[in-house]
Amino acid sequence: MVRFTLYALCLLLAAGTLSFNYASTASIGMANATGSFQLDRATVTGNATVFDGTLVETKTVPSSLSLDGGAQVQLGTASRGKVYRGRLVLEQGQTRVRRASGLRVEALNLRIVPESGALVTLGGDERVRVEATSGAVRVTSSEGVLLANLASGAALDFQPQAAGAAAPVTVTGCLVQKNGHFFLTDSTANVTFEVRGTGLQEAAGHSVEITGASLRDESPAAGASSVIRAAKVVRGSGSCSDPAVPVAGKPGKKNSTAKMSRTTKALIGGVVIAGAAAGAAVTVSDDSEEKTISR
Repeated sequence: MVRFTLYALCLLLAAGTLSFNYASTASIGMANATGSFQLDRATVTGNATVFDGTLVETKTVPSSLSLDGGAQVQLGTASRGKVYRGRLVLEQGQTRVRRASGLRVEALNLRIVPESGALVTLGGDERVRVEATSGAVRVTSSEGVLLANLASGAALDFQPQAAGAAAPVTVTGCLVQKNGHFFLTDSTANVTFEVRGTGLQEAAGHSVEITGASLRDESPAAGASSVIRAAKVVRGSGSCSDPAVPVAGKPGKKNSTAKMSRTTKALIGGVVIAGAAAGAAVTVSDDSEEKTISR
């Protein structure tokens, strides 16, 4: 009886091991290219199965990935990325995502979540360019700090800085007062903050540049993503209109009628954010037709 019980237990353990191995190696999609590319350092021509954690590398031709759930991923030429269930870790080059279906792109500790489509380009190990090609795109830090809301067609450059948890914040926009709170929607990142500190009453209704610190442990008023404690407030010339502070989770509207005297950038969560400048062309394919998109 004891021998039978031990035998049955061994069979159960073996079945469990087989089930675990199958689950860990189950296919998550297919990759294909008009030429050769590499999967986990092995050269492949044509089509290949993609598994959770597969490393995909391209050289002279892009590679297309059709993932479970409907997401379409395009790795451009001279690009490299690891594909997981629900995310792509871009290590080199550029990727275009279509019909994202919950898929996010990770690059330089940023989390890029497209509503539908996005083009993400790595500029070495210092900069990430994000373009919302179809629908909005939300960008956060690896810690979950909201860095930017991109409307469809918008593009931004992100440059992470070497900063600790108490990284400074610099944002620019129209400072408004509503229901006893002060709000500012950054003109670059399109993210709304609740602003706390002294001297805000006099600056309300004007375009301002605010430098301060993020209060990570403080809950913001409804409509804001986080709280800033202002250390310095620089007021621009003229007044600005109310930008209609949004409901929670939705970006604000840019209705400011006054501008600061210089080109603005945002510094949020230790990341410098700026409007994307024109760059080199990258080759990607849209559906079955290959085309070059000038950046």
